[in-house]
Amino acid sequence: LNTLEKGSPLPDAAKVYRVSTDGPFNFDFNARELDAIGKGKLNPPGVSVIRANSADEAMGIWNKAFPNRPAASVGEIGAADLRATGFDVIHDPSKGALGQNHARLIHPEGVDGFNANKGKLLSAFKGCAG
Repeated sequence: LNTLEKGSPLPDAAKVYRVSTDGPFNFDFNARELDAIGKGKLNPPGVSVIRANSADEAMGIWNKAFPNRPAASVGEIGAADLRATGFDVIHDPSKGALGQNHARLIHPEGVDGFNANKGKLLSAFKGCAG
């Protein structure tokens, strides 16, 4: 997993997963992301996703990293299918427990483009485990 540079687009064949700890997954910016965007620290702006080979693997990575916040649902998409919706996904390793499995879902038009188009993501991501 660590052959990519931070900020590089993930390969088309990569699978990414959006995890929710509270019912169905969504694509809203959380308070921490909004704060970082406001301070210019989350550039390009986006939401966290996990790079893994399967929904089960993504849930395992999440639950190991955040044992007090277990995954309730997971959505899956391939990077090529994600790009077809107008979004992109970049390698964004975290300093925390997700490490090299962390990626960021972004839109070329930033926050406005993300918010205007995030409805496309709900139909594009496949709800799998949870």
